[in-house]
Amino acid sequence: MANKALESTVLSIEVQSSIDKDGNPTFTKKKIGNLVPNVELAKVQAVASLVADLLSANTRNFYLTELSQIEE
Repeated sequence: MANKALESTVLSIEVQSSIDKDGNPTFTKKKIGNLVPNVELAKVQAVASLVADLLSANTRNFYLTELSQIEE
């Protein structure tokens, strides 16, 4: 039976980088890595909101990426 082993957790925040030719905003992702494994989602959202408030550019979505290794 296969198992997974969590290796890393990364928080990404979409930050407005420019305006396209049609006047629509374009976004890039700013990443914060090395989050505590199995961190509570409410804490991640609170940190993401605080960081977004500190940024001068508009922000859009938050993402949490967990990378796991599959083990036999």
